[in-house]
Amino acid sequence: MKATAQLRATAYHEAGHAVVALWREAPMPRRVTIVGKGDTLGSVTHASWGVRFRPDLELTLSRARRLQACTDALLAGVIAQSHGTGRRLDWAGASSDLHEATRLAGYLNGSSRQLSSTWHGGSKCVRDAVEARWSEV
Repeated sequence: MKATAQLRATAYHEAGHAVVALWREAPMPRRVTIVGKGDTLGSVTHASWGVRFRPDLELTLSRARRLQACTDALLAGVIAQSHGTGRRLDWAGASSDLHEATRLAGYLNGSSRQLSSTWHGGSKCVRDAVEARWSEV
């Protein structure tokens, strides 16, 4: 992939995270960049939510909504990148997004069967959100 094409794909990816985070009321994005650091090509820095995520606490409705919003924002990067570049979904460069989304979805759902169902429904919801807000991306 050419450098310009890679930057464009990274920009779509990071913008997808940020736009869906704002739409879903996930923690507020503080910084979005396509300047690579280490193994990453770009990043979105959010207000801290990790301190509030504690699997040992009861999963209240408000916690579940917040975690689902975070999961949606994590999925949105690859979906926006795919939409913007016209290529199929490719998680190769977004393994940390996939790992974190899987961890949160597993906590929210408890079983692999429910997790699979959530991925299908969640990705459709996020894909629809990215397409509806494409001008913002």
